[in-house]
Amino acid sequence: MRMIELNSLAILGGLKEGLERREENACDNSRGDFRDVAEDCTVITGLVFITNMNDTGSTYEEMTKMLSNVEELPCFVVVAANYKDLAFLSKVTKITCEKDYFDAGVAGIVLQNENMERIGMPNIKEIVFNEKGGVTDGIFEAFNPKLCYDMSEIVYFSKLRWWYVLMGLRLCDQKGDACHNDEAGVWTDKDLPDNCEVVTGGIMLDEKSKNIGDEFKAKLVPIRLIYGVLYIQGAGIEELVFPNLEVFIGVAFVQPGFAIIECPNLSKISFPKISVIFDMFIDDASFLVLTNEKLSVSEATCDRWTSVGAVIRVEENAANCEGESDAQYSDVVQIEGVQTGSSSGSNSGSGSGDGMPVSASGDGPEDQNPQQETTSEVVDFKFKMFTFLVTLLVVVFSF
Repeated sequence: MRMIELNSLAILGGLKEGLERREENACDNSRGDFRDVAEDCTVITGLVFITNMNDTGSTYEEMTKMLSNVEELPCFVVVAANYKDLAFLSKVTKITCEKDYFDAGVAGIVLQNENMERIGMPNIKEIVFNEKGGVTDGIFEAFNPKLCYDMSEIVYFSKLRWWYVLMGLRLCDQKGDACHNDEAGVWTDKDLPDNCEVVTGGIMLDEKSKNIGDEFKAKLVPIRLIYGVLYIQGAGIEELVFPNLEVFIGVAFVQPGFAIIECPNLSKISFPKISVIFDMFIDDASFLVLTNEKLSVSEATCDRWTSVGAVIRVEENAANCEGESDAQYSDVVQIEGVQTGSSSGSNSGSGSGDGMPVSASGDGPEDQNPQQETTSEVVDFKFKMFTFLVTLLVVVFSF
């Protein structure tokens, strides 16, 4: 097992000696051999690179002794490591990435760790990256087959806005399946599997969706978490009911994650157990229900959506946040780390933002086609991941 922790001088050879700002107990491990890393180090500068590809290096216990006091990390990579978790970094509260070391625009990645079961970094409060340095995205986690999250943990990381789990997201307590469409990125009426408890990427229906009868509706029953998008546009579906959906996290980059638009037959929407609605990118009108001529959205329904975090836009339906409802909602489950968004009633409004940077929404939501945009986003994400992996392999095998 091998552990290498280097700054950009060791990776790219471009960093001048010394740093503009050296904090007390800051450790610069430019040589990659930990000679300058003391047990009282609270800040690591440069780049952290953790792997064991050639089966040499520090044990988990040695890592714990060396890094258990660290509170701030730089850009970091954990790839093909043999650790069960990263709890030796459990005191880390901040990740700061100043430069795009891997030509992929990311601040860090946790990738292909066969034995990793948990992240073990519960105290991260801030992820900071330098867009001028080419870093435009945060931490990507993917292809860790044993890794799982508590529901509260994935909500907490999502609230950071820069921790992405777009492939293989699993809940530690799930009984059903974790469903991610490796080919298309999102599921449709034609290919949504049975028994999905977690759906990453999302679900999309349109006017061409024909398999929307009882069999499709039954597939929605076990879903507890949607991490991605829910786009229903022009579909002929009559009812959209997720009886066990607890958390919806919108991950659509430049589009609202949730949109139900122009469905001529839709007369019912129901998420009776919903306790969290949050969009990682859009604060302003991230939850759209527009122009569904048979759909009456009650005041109680809008109140429930906004009370659990949605910033809603409900317009041009048969009823818009008004009237009575016979829907029976379960009590909201309080999930640690969740802060509800602002309510906009039947109009768009501003979300809380939590002090984090957010992506611009561009044109008004009513002028956008979310399904077309999502397709391009999936392609862009896959290309970015491919580019990163190729670059990463070159770096790894150079050591």
